[in-house]
Amino acid sequence: CSGASSGSASRSFSMFCPPSCDPVTGVNVFPGQTSASISWSGVSGASSYTVSVNGVGGSTQTVSGTSASFNGLLSCASFSYSITTNCSNGQSSSPVGGNFQTVCPTTCPTPTNLSIITSNGQADISWDGSSQASSYTVTLNGPGGGTQTVSGTGATISGLTNCAKYSVSVSANCY
Repeated sequence: CSGASSGSASRSFSMFCPPSCDPVTGVNVFPGQTSASISWSGVSGASSYTVSVNGVGGSTQTVSGTSASFNGLLSCASFSYSITTNCSNGQSSSPVGGNFQTVCPTTCPTPTNLSIITSNGQADISWDGSSQASSYTVTLNGPGGGTQTVSGTGATISGLTNCAKYSVSVSANCY
C-alpha cells in the first residue's frame, strides 16, 4: 500500500455556551420634580441589575430588587436611563433604555421673610428662598431704584437718597 493514505475520521461538536441573560421588560418610570423611580419585571436567573440615569444629578446603582430611586435630579430637565440584567452565570444582558423628563414646578414659590436693613444711602435686603429658584429678581421703587437679578438670597443696593421712601419686591425665577 505504498503511496496510499488512510481515510480520515471527522465529527462535529459544540462548545459549552452559558445560558443567555435576558434583558428586563415592563419598565415603568415615575418622575418627580427632583427625583425618579424606575421599576421593571424581574428576570429569571438575575442576581442584580445595574441602573443608570444620565443627566444633571444622575448616577448609577446596582440593585438586587426590581426598582431603583434617584434623588437630587434637576427639575424640569431631560434624562436618559438604562437597565442591564446581571445574571448569576456571570453573563449580562444588553441594556434596555429610554428617556424621561422630571416634573416642572407648576408655580415658583414666593420668597418669604423679606428683611430690609438701611444705613446711610444703602439698603441690605435678604429673604428666605426656595430650592426651586435659580435666581431672584429684586425691584426697588423710588429715587435711584431699579431692578437686578441675583443668585443668592440677598442684595445690597447703594446710592440711595437718605430720607426718601422706597418699596422693594423680590420674585423667584425657577428653572
